[in-house]
Amino acid sequence: MPHVAVVLGAGGSRRLGRPKQLLTRAGEPLLRRAARLGLASGAARTVVVLGAAHELMTVALSGLDVERVLNPDWQDGLAGSLRCAARALGVHAASVLVLGCDQPALASDHLRRLLQGAATAASGCAATVHGDGADPGAALATTAQAIAAGMATVAAPKRPGTTVTPPPIAAVLGMPAVLSPALWREAAHLHGDRGFGGALRRLPAGSVWRLQAPELQHDLDTPDDLALATARGWIDAPMA
Repeated sequence: MPHVAVVLGAGGSRRLGRPKQLLTRAGEPLLRRAARLGLASGAARTVVVLGAAHELMTVALSGLDVERVLNPDWQDGLAGSLRCAARALGVHAASVLVLGCDQPALASDHLRRLLQGAATAASGCAATVHGDGADPGAALATTAQAIAAGMATVAAPKRPGTTVTPPPIAAVLGMPAVLSPALWREAAHLHGDRGFGGALRRLPAGSVWRLQAPELQHDLDTPDDLALATARGWIDAPMA
């Protein structure tokens, strides 16, 4: 049975100060790009969850064969958007490809590899590795992703007169990801700003196929993130 795709685009981009969903790559808004990649992955259905500035986001999706779902409680965190998507999809027996719109390096090949990996994984799941071996420029973003997944480690207090070298950020699994139908059913029970990181962590070791894609470490939470993505050609430079 063909998979379905869920695009999470409800966030308010508070730290960035402008809607990241409407930043462009090659003239295409990132929200539209993510939805188009979801459609191009061969998904039987593509659901896009909107929230902040949803009227503008709807315009950005014009002409795409996607299902738009409004999360009125988008400020409550990621889990609310996942619950909205789960209600829209209803009962189904297909795997779910979950992606956001704030990874400007995301390409169709990443999604293809995840879907192929999930098809061979014992759990039926595949996810992107964040953290271990990350590009130093992505460290801040990776820490934020780990906290959101409930998997960040709090460092021990520093003793006076000592120098503490921060340990490497432990690898965590995050988006984009492919979730089995069984795991997706847990969406109804998620709360706050937690996604499926904890559920993926509880699966047997080695049962989740892992995508190693350092370029996906970079998201767009802050102006510094945006500047880096622009320098690397992932985001269009501002018009002079």
